[in-house]
Amino acid sequence: MPESRKTGLILGVIALLFFISQPVSAQDGAIASLNHLNIQAFPTMEAYLDVKDSSGHFIPDLQPAQVSMVEDGNLIPVESLEIKRQGVQFVAVINPAPSFGVRDSKGMSRYDFMKGAIEQWAKGRQGSNLDDLSLLITQGPSISHTSDSMKFASTLQSENINAREAIPGLDSLYSAVTVASDPTPRPGMSRVLLFITPPLEGQDVSLDSLVDQARQQGVIIYVWMVTSTGTFSSAGVQRLNDLASKTGGWVFTYTGDETLPNPEDYLTSHREIYHLTYRSGITGNGSHQVSSRITLAENIIETPPVNFEITLLPPVPAFVSPPIQIQRKPPLEVNSRESSEISTQDYLPVEESLTVVFDFPDGRKRSFSRTALFVDGSLVAENTAPPFDNFTWNLRGYNTDGSHLLRIEATDSLGIVGSSVEIPVNISILQAKPSPWLTIRRNLPLLAGLAVLLSFALLVLVLITGGHLRPGFHKPRRRKLRKADPYAQPAQILGDESLPSTISSWVSRLHWSHTSAGQNALAFLRPVDEPGENSANSPIAITTEEVTIGRDPNLAALVLNDPSVDGLHARLIQQADGSFRLLDENSVAGTWINYSPINTVGAKLEHGDVVNFGRISFRFSLRHPGNVRKPVISSGSQADEMIEEPA
Repeated sequence: MPESRKTGLILGVIALLFFISQPVSAQDGAIASLNHLNIQAFPTMEAYLDVKDSSGHFIPDLQPAQVSMVEDGNLIPVESLEIKRQGVQFVAVINPAPSFGVRDSKGMSRYDFMKGAIEQWAKGRQGSNLDDLSLLITQGPSISHTSDSMKFASTLQSENINAREAIPGLDSLYSAVTVASDPTPRPGMSRVLLFITPPLEGQDVSLDSLVDQARQQGVIIYVWMVTSTGTFSSAGVQRLNDLASKTGGWVFTYTGDETLPNPEDYLTSHREIYHLTYRSGITGNGSHQVSSRITLAENIIETPPVNFEITLLPPVPAFVSPPIQIQRKPPLEVNSRESSEISTQDYLPVEESLTVVFDFPDGRKRSFSRTALFVDGSLVAENTAPPFDNFTWNLRGYNTDGSHLLRIEATDSLGIVGSSVEIPVNISILQAKPSPWLTIRRNLPLLAGLAVLLSFALLVLVLITGGHLRPGFHKPRRRKLRKADPYAQPAQILGDESLPSTISSWVSRLHWSHTSAGQNALAFLRPVDEPGENSANSPIAITTEEVTIGRDPNLAALVLNDPSVDGLHARLIQQADGSFRLLDENSVAGTWINYSPINTVGAKLEHGDVVNFGRISFRFSLRHPGNVRKPVISSGSQADEMIEEPA
């Protein structure tokens, strides 16, 4: 053998060994990719993270502290990180050419060796269904997405192509990238494509679009390039090198003398992947971006960002069977208590229980951090801890009839606030009606005094009419008569014709209101005739700390039978300092003190004040008067009304 030929052979072997031992597309450093982002359990997010060293081998010892998520520029720690064995979606593409038909000294072609290597690998996977397998042969049989490796091997065995007459093309490669991009049976499965082909010589079609599609879908392309020695630097070889390196794979050059790689070596490092979860910090609609940042001993790497869309809408709370009408009534034991002691705050019910439900229009059910109940725009109840769907509405402060608007406000765990529609609720107050027995018991001292007075009057009248009692107060009158007429005789004054006058004068002295009833009286109301003079009627003694005044006997203790007086017209109350206050009860004709109208708040009464209930007039006097209101002379008859009542 000539020396020059030996030298060329040695250089060829060295070059061949270099291509066999070193992947053409070997990475300078570690690489990582984030895929299969799942937002269904938002705000908990999950994804699969693939991390490989510079040789393309899976890095199996990452800790959660080494991985962070970069979401819209915000760094978020992962909550969990664990290795999952998900398998590989593997596609083998055979693109036969005349170079495949070159045979060795034993008559075995390069094609026979390559088919045998793939078939042997497939049969060695018998019984395993972890991987998803597909086979495409240019102008030959094919099978897609099977987990049965024996079906894969049978399809390869059925191939009967004459490699020496085969015409290579790129259609099968484009189809294979599409098949590899199909949805995987399990999330997190890697996509690997093995392309067995001659150099793409004379192919003017650009592979840039194919590379972009493969990279978008995460398809890693490995190449078995079948060629002859001396063609390693051709344009077709360079095109295959670019295809493999840009997708994360590499090229193996086969001339027929090399030992073919085991396909299992390509798949082993791709079957394992990290499954991670983290809690998203997103609180708004629209497009968002996330990537993973991995801290290794040598450097920090970050995956290409993944874009995703999310819809977040405020929660919608709603009342469950809300009340339309609430009637507050006095408690049942009102019959055993003084009506003045029953406050409307004690009316029943004193509270109302409300239940709400929550709807999530975006379909993403979340927990809550706060719920609140508003009535007429004011906060009345709040929940900052579970349960968030129950409220207690305090009704003690509602003492008058009225309509009120209820609304629920809910803040979810993302800080998004939702509100319910306002619903009206009517509250009515049923006023307590004092029973006759309570009225009698309340006025028992007055009634007892009147009974004693009436009994005494009847007794005196019986004694006088029966001649058993002869009043002697007529003697001063006889003396006056004698002085007036010195000729008058006493017998004439005591005649029968003077008896009615005497009896009438006696009876007229039986006004015991200031004596018997006055013993327990706190004050008096003396009827006043127009234009302001005291009436001959007896004064009314005020013996209790509160007196209701009106025309209805069921509502008023002091009954004034006059059309200008309402059923419940006014209320007279003794205050803690002993003074009296007069309050109007929204009467039609009004309540007046010294001809000035008063309202429901009322005004303080002084000794000698003139009081009007409609057109009924009284003069108020205290049993023990203190300060007397200074008279203010305005005009005419009103000046007379401001004169102090004698004690």
